[in-house]
Amino acid sequence: MQCCVLRAACCVLRAACCVLRAACCVLR
Repeated sequence: MQCCVLRAACCVLRAACCVLRAACCVLR
């Protein structure tokens, strides 16, 4: 899905989540 987009927004909220979303972005 839009993991990449969510990653950017989540990154602003939490750096740790940014790492998790980054992995999601790569997987997707």
